[in-house]
Amino acid sequence: MEFLMYIELNVTCLVIVSFILMRLHERERLKASDWLFSILSWNIAILCILDLVWAFVDKGDPALRPLNALLSAGYLIEAVAIALIWLWYTESCFSMRARKNRLLIILSLLPLVVFIFLTVISAGNGCVFTVDEYNVYHRGPLHILQPAFGFAYLAWASLHALYKAIHAKNYAEKADCYTLASFVIIPVIGTIIQQFLYGLPTANVSVTLSLLYVFITIRDRQISLDPLTQLNNRHQLKKYLSDKLASHYDGRRLFLLMMDIDKFKEINDMYGHVEGDQALIQVALALKQACGLRNAFIARYGGDEFIIVYEVKSDTELEGLKEHICQVLDENQAAIQAPYRLRLSIGMAEYAGPPESMVHFIARADADLYRFKDTHGL
Repeated sequence: MEFLMYIELNVTCLVIVSFILMRLHERERLKASDWLFSILSWNIAILCILDLVWAFVDKGDPALRPLNALLSAGYLIEAVAIALIWLWYTESCFSMRARKNRLLIILSLLPLVVFIFLTVISAGNGCVFTVDEYNVYHRGPLHILQPAFGFAYLAWASLHALYKAIHAKNYAEKADCYTLASFVIIPVIGTIIQQFLYGLPTANVSVTLSLLYVFITIRDRQISLDPLTQLNNRHQLKKYLSDKLASHYDGRRLFLLMMDIDKFKEINDMYGHVEGDQALIQVALALKQACGLRNAFIARYGGDEFIIVYEVKSDTELEGLKEHICQVLDENQAAIQAPYRLRLSIGMAEYAGPPESMVHFIARADADLYRFKDTHGL
């Protein structure tokens, strides 16, 4: 019964990882972080396969003792390597530091190299594990290094993700960082259980479930983001605004700012659509930076139109946000020395309260935007 459960759990993990890999590679182009996530998934699959084959070999024919030792060594090393790859993946989500910083790579590799060496020489002295003459696997005195090194990698990744979450400038980045930080929880629990309940692949199951959680959570969030600017898309705006209007109270004033880029068509015509996309990205970056410490919701509405939903207590807060957006945009443009100057036209509307609909609220801000453009000859 226990043997069958061991097999079933590993096969289930392989099915889950296969599903993740299939969905991941549906995309036409994968980012570097996606490739690392793919490599991580493949390594988890290899871990489960090693464990699956080992279940048929351990305590079997003594002639299979060398194969048992090889599978055991491979499993132990793979478990630590998976934790290291997860660390590299989280770092790749933070501006690709793990790929560019050679010192980080060397330092992070050291524990794995040490553990590989100890596992290899364990065939002679049994320091990490032994397989006795009856072909039965036993843990050695240094076996504890396997979960210790793995936990160290996971803790490093989680602490960095928590640090990034605390300093994130917008909700989406903060949510992604908290998701990455939480990856460690289930594998730690599963590995601890496996240390005491030897005979069940709880470590494999826990790391697979954690991988699935991160994949679904981040992928779902990506569906709600505009792929070019990484701002919330129109669907997410409508969802947020619908909830906001339903729960809005009179203590604060709710404003919707609609803006577009002045003479955006001229930028496209003169410099090309690639540069036009860069202009949209620059505006999105400025909006994220300006709204970073404010409780504001930012979305790309379509084309070169952006929307901010913002609750304030006074007109001073609202004017302060508008001025800050323009200031940040100017500073960023000066820093990159763009061949054109980005300017925004901004229209706004204050929520009138029930029974005003979301559609009417957006339409009033849109009308104010076009009044502004007509007034200024834009």
